[in-house]
Amino acid sequence: KYHISDNVADLMLRRLSKLPAETRELMMIASCVGQRISLNWLSVISNSDLSYVAEHIWPIIEIGLMVPVNGGGNQIRILQSEKDEHDGELPYQVLIKFLHDRVQQAAYSLIPDEEISNIHLKIGRKLLEYLSREDLFDNIFTVVSQFNAVSPELLTEDERQKMSALN
Repeated sequence: KYHISDNVADLMLRRLSKLPAETRELMMIASCVGQRISLNWLSVISNSDLSYVAEHIWPIIEIGLMVPVNGGGNQIRILQSEKDEHDGELPYQVLIKFLHDRVQQAAYSLIPDEEISNIHLKIGRKLLEYLSREDLFDNIFTVVSQFNAVSPELLTEDERQKMSALN
């Protein structure tokens, strides 16, 4: 886990604890991926449709702890109003990022220790399944870091071999 100063951590944790559970869950997933994440990835990893992700990520954007990249806020608002119109992925990237690494660290610290490996494993498996060969090449460090954060006994033999080759 990350270590941050107690006063900053307490402030972040208090703000995060007031958010809806669905928002906290999406933030915890995002914190495992990195400083920024696309709504498409968040949708795939969380097994949720895009309008759900847009609706439940919005509270954290409203309080300023995550921010849309390149004007993505308007796209998020549109997605919220177009429920069920986006079954697949968006044809464009809508990225959101943590305002600061301390916010990402606070979100990560909400994950119980016993769940961390399983969440990283789920993320790694979902990304391997979702990403095209070209996209996998472009995001190899993100994918490998997910599997590297997993307790080795949770990996299948095939996953261990793939990660060995990719590392």
